[in-house]
Amino acid sequence: MPAIISTGIFLMAIVINTSQKTVLGNELLKSLKFIQFESPDTVRSLLSALLAGTISLTVFSFTMVMVVVNQAASNYSPKVIDEFISKTVNQVILGIYIGTILFIIVSLTQIGDSDNFSEAPHFNAFGSIVLIVICIALFIVFIENISSSVRINNVIDRIFRQTKDALKKSTGETSDKKHEVKVWYPYYAKNSGYFQRIVKQNLLLILKDNQLIIRIKPYYGTYLLHNHILFYLNRKIENEGILNKIEDSFITYSGENIEENYFYGFRQLREVAVKALSPGINDPGISVICLDYLSELFSIYIALEKKTTLPMRMETYVFF
Repeated sequence: MPAIISTGIFLMAIVINTSQKTVLGNELLKSLKFIQFESPDTVRSLLSALLAGTISLTVFSFTMVMVVVNQAASNYSPKVIDEFISKTVNQVILGIYIGTILFIIVSLTQIGDSDNFSEAPHFNAFGSIVLIVICIALFIVFIENISSSVRINNVIDRIFRQTKDALKKSTGETSDKKHEVKVWYPYYAKNSGYFQRIVKQNLLLILKDNQLIIRIKPYYGTYLLHNHILFYLNRKIENEGILNKIEDSFITYSGENIEENYFYGFRQLREVAVKALSPGINDPGISVICLDYLSELFSIYIALEKKTTLPMRMETYVFF
């Protein structure tokens, strides 16, 4: 996102500079006295000062982000830093900072050596002033956003809410049919990776169409190894197409996305609680808050476990 925003502002600088050189642009410049500057040297001095200030502001903002990321990784858990980096507000602000720098650089390159009034990029100079005012306002927002992001209560509450929402979305379809399977046929994973979730509708449709009963070996968050047991079926399937479709329903990738897999929310709250008890932090109050949140999440987990046929835990069965 920062690259898109900065590129857009860069192109805007080129368009504004080109528009000033048109007949309509010259007439508009003459009618707008408040954006006129005395000479190209005045514009050059102004833009140089604005460029230096914007670069300093950008460097300071990037430094703050790195300090926050390091603090979060040290005090809480390295897994919570993705939230700070991927937050839309921070990306937009940094994109505008970089775009403003590019805007001013483009404006400086358009200043000629002559003292002709029309040679000065008046529109671009005024646009640079507007962008600097916006950057200063965004810097205030950035400071407030960063300071609130490192508050441990906000971090824990965010993990709790995301996990709670993911849990409530994890219920699967149930079946009243009862089956007794004497022989289970194992099938092995063709790929390795962290078991994130199941595409429920696809899996249930395949099982229903082929009159299959599946017994899922791993649970969410476990690492699947190549050629290790992934699931069992009630009968032997020779059709590779059916087996590939079933395995394609198992989503694996690296990383911990709580919205996709509620298991990671439990893990992150546990890690924050343990980290808070370390000698370097020694804040048992944080651990108590994590335990309270975990208690509520486990109560939701137990209630949902009775309603779902998908892998809340190991050795899950899906009947059709």
